[in-house]
Amino acid sequence: MNILKISCRQFAGFKDFNAEFKPGINIVFGENESGKSSLVNLLIETLFKSSQLKKNLTEDINFIEAFFPCAVKGSSAAGNFIDGEIIFETQSGTFTLNKTWGRDNNKDAAITLITPNGDKIIGDERIKNLLRDEFKRDDAVFREILLSPQVNNLETLNKLIRDKKTLSSSGEIINTLTQLYAEAGDNIAIENIEQGINDKINELGRNWDKLNNRPKHMGHRDAISDIYKDLERTRGIIRKIKEKLNNINLLEHDLESAEEKFNKADGSALGYKERWEYFTRINFIVETFHANNNMLHNKLSNLKEKSAECGKAIKEWPVLSKNFERAKSLQSELNNLNFSEKMRRSKELKALIDELRQELATINPDEVMQDLNIAEEASNIINQCMTRLKVPSLNLKVRLAQDYKIEVNDTSPKSLPIKPAVIDENILSYKLERAAAIKIPGVAGMLLSCADVNVKDEKAKWDENKNIIHGIIERYNLGDVHDINTIRQKLNALILNHNKKRQELESYEREYKALHAETQDLMKNLNGNLDFNLNNLNSERGRDEVVREINALCHSVNRLDEYIGWADAKIKNYEENYRSLADLEELINKLNSEISKTQSEINNLNEQVKDIKPEYLSMNINITELINENKREFEDEIRYRDAHKQKMDELKGNLNFARSDAASDKAKLPELENNFNLLQRELENKKLELDRWESILNIFNRTKEQVESNPVDYLINKFSGYLDKISGGRLEADNLEHRPQALDIKPEIYSNDKILRWLNISEGTKETIALAFRLAVINQLYQDGGAVAVFDDPLVNMDAARRTKACEIIKEFAANNQVIFLTCHEEFRDMLGGNLIEL
Repeated sequence: MNILKISCRQFAGFKDFNAEFKPGINIVFGENESGKSSLVNLLIETLFKSSQLKKNLTEDINFIEAFFPCAVKGSSAAGNFIDGEIIFETQSGTFTLNKTWGRDNNKDAAITLITPNGDKIIGDERIKNLLRDEFKRDDAVFREILLSPQVNNLETLNKLIRDKKTLSSSGEIINTLTQLYAEAGDNIAIENIEQGINDKINELGRNWDKLNNRPKHMGHRDAISDIYKDLERTRGIIRKIKEKLNNINLLEHDLESAEEKFNKADGSALGYKERWEYFTRINFIVETFHANNNMLHNKLSNLKEKSAECGKAIKEWPVLSKNFERAKSLQSELNNLNFSEKMRRSKELKALIDELRQELATINPDEVMQDLNIAEEASNIINQCMTRLKVPSLNLKVRLAQDYKIEVNDTSPKSLPIKPAVIDENILSYKLERAAAIKIPGVAGMLLSCADVNVKDEKAKWDENKNIIHGIIERYNLGDVHDINTIRQKLNALILNHNKKRQELESYEREYKALHAETQDLMKNLNGNLDFNLNNLNSERGRDEVVREINALCHSVNRLDEYIGWADAKIKNYEENYRSLADLEELINKLNSEISKTQSEINNLNEQVKDIKPEYLSMNINITELINENKREFEDEIRYRDAHKQKMDELKGNLNFARSDAASDKAKLPELENNFNLLQRELENKKLELDRWESILNIFNRTKEQVESNPVDYLINKFSGYLDKISGGRLEADNLEHRPQALDIKPEIYSNDKILRWLNISEGTKETIALAFRLAVINQLYQDGGAVAVFDDPLVNMDAARRTKACEIIKEFAANNQVIFLTCHEEFRDMLGGNLIEL
C-alpha cells in the first residue's frame, strides 16, 4: 500500500491543506505546532473514523474537541464540519476516499470511495468492510502499529515490559491465542482455537445484521441483539415522553408567539390610531390652507395681470398716438404717389395702344393666308415640271476623235451645268437625270428629254410660278428664300406675331380702361381731401422711401389701412378705459400697493403651515385615502388582536393540562436517558468487540501457518537484531518464558548481559527499544513489504552513532515499504533523503 495524496478543506489547524507522497521515504518537515501530528491524525481518522458523529458518545465528543475548528479571537463562531481526502494505492489499483464529518446530524456528513474501476461506494459500513479486505488488517493495526505517533509506541512498550500486557493488535491476537492454548490443556488443536473464536462471535452477534445495523430476526437472541432490543424499547419510552415534552414546548412556543402577536397587534393598532387622528388633523389644516391660498393667489394673479396690462398701456399709448398720426400722413403720401404713377402709366398705355393699332393695320392675316396658299400651289406646279423634265438615270459615254470639247447643259428651268463625272483618256462619262442639251461646238448638237414632254412649255410654267413666289417674298420682305417650307414658316410667323400683338393690344386696352376708372375715383377722393396738393404729384420722395417707412411702421404696405384702423380703435379704447395718461399712472400705483399687500398675506399663510410635510401640502399624497387606510388598519389590528387574545386563552388551558399530564413522566426522563446512554455505549462496545473478534478470526485464518510455526521466535529475533544494529551490539532481547506451546511475549532487554529496568533507562535507549520493537512487529505483519509506517521524530534523543544506524535501517525498511517521517530537525532531511514536504 502507498499513500499518494492527503488534502482537506479544514481539519484541526489545517485549512485548504494538500500534500503529495511518493513510495519510499517522505520527510514531513516543520517546526513545533506546524501540523505534523495533525497530518497523521488526518490520515488515520479519514481512513477509519465514521463520518456520522454522535453527540452522546464520549469517543465522538473527544474527536470533536480535538479536531473541529475552534472559535477565533473576537468571535463565537466556529466550524461545524471537517473533511479529508486520501488517494492511496493497493494491489487492486488507485482509490480515492472522501470523508466529511458533521456534528449534531449535520446534513453535510458523508463518505464516498472511488474504486480503481470508477465505482462510487457510499456508506461507512460498506467502505469499512472494503478497506479491511484491501488492507488485510483491521484499524487497530494501523492505529497502534503503522500510523501511531512515537509517544504511543513508548507507552505500549512500557506496558508490555512492566505490566506484562500485550499490544492491542498483533499482540492481542497472540495473547488471545495463548489463552486458547492454555484453556485447551494438552490437547491443543488449531481447529479448537478457530471454533473458540467462532463461538465467541456467535455469542456476541450471530443474529446481528451489520449492514442494516439491527438484528436479523427480532425473535432470535445474542448479546448485541438483546442490548439492541432493550435500547429500542427504552428509546420508544423516551420518544413518547419527549413527544409530550415537545408538545409542551410547542404549546409554550405557540403561546409565546400568540402573546407576541397580541402585543404587536396592540402596538400596531395604537400606531394606526395615532396616524388616523394625525392625518385627520392635517387634512383640515391642508384643506383650509389650500382654500385661502388659492383665493389669495387668484387675487394676486389678477392684480399682476391688471398691473401688467396698465404698464403695457402706459408705454404703448403715447407711441401709438404718434404712430397713428404718422400712418395717416404716409397713407396720404402713398395715395398721391399711386395717383401720379397711374396717370403716368395711363399715358404710356395710350401710346402703346396707338402704336399697335397702326402696326396691326398694315397686315391682314386673311390676305397673308391667301398668299401662303398661292405660294404653296406655285411650288407644287414647279415640282410637277421638275418631275416631267426628269429622265431615267442615264450614263452618257462619248469618245471624241479629235480634241473637241463637249458641253452638256440642263434644259430645265433651273440652269445647272452638268459636269463630267469621269474622265478616262478621250472617253467622257456623264450621269444624266434631267433633260439636257449636248453640244460639240462647230460639229454637232442634240437634245435629250422624256418623250411627250414639251420642255419649252414646262420651262414657261416653271418661270411663271417662280415669279409668283418671288412676288410674295418681296411683298412681305421675306428675304432671299427658295424653299417653300421656309416661306410657309415665315408667313405663319407673321400671322402669329400679328395675333400676339393683337392680344397685347387687348391687354393694354383692358389695363388702360381699369386705370382710367381708378384715376377718376382717385381724382374725386383727392379733390375732397384738404391735405391734397397737386404739387405732391411731383414730390421728391420716391415710392421706395415711402414704402420702407410704411414697412417699418406696420410691416407691410398692404396692412397700412388695417394698421390705421387698429391704432384708431386702440387709442379710443385707452381713452375709454383710462381717460388720460395721468389717470392711468395713478391706477398703476394703486395696483402695485395692492399686490404688495396680497403677497404679504400669502407669506403669512405659508408661515402657518411650514411644519407640514411638503408632500402633504402639495397634495401629491391623498390624505383622505391615508385617513381611511389607517382607520381600516386600526380596525383590522383590533380584530387581529382580539383573535390572538382568544387563542392565548385556549393555549393557556391546553398548556396547563399538558404540564399536569407530563409531570410524572418528566421526572423519569433523566434516569431513562442515562439507561439509554449506558445501553448505547454497551451496544457500541459489544459491536466493537464483535468487530475485534471478527478481525481476529480473519487474521487467524490468514496466519494459521505462522501460528503453527510459533511466530514469536521470528518477532523476538527481529527485535533483538534491530537492537543490536542500532546500539552497535550493546543491546539485545530475549523471551525467557517462551514455550513452544505458549505464545506469551515477555521480552527482557539486556545491556552487556545486564537486565535493564524500564524506569532506569535513558530516553535515547527507550527510543532505540521502541523503534526496534516496532520495526520487528511491522516486519512480522508485512513480511513481503507493502506497509505504510509513520515515524514521529523517533531519533532525537539518540546519540550520533545510533541516529546514523537508525537512519540506515529506516532507509532499508523503506525499500519495500512507504515511510512518512515527521521531524523538526533539519539533519534528518539530509540523512534520510527522499520526498520533502514542508509545513
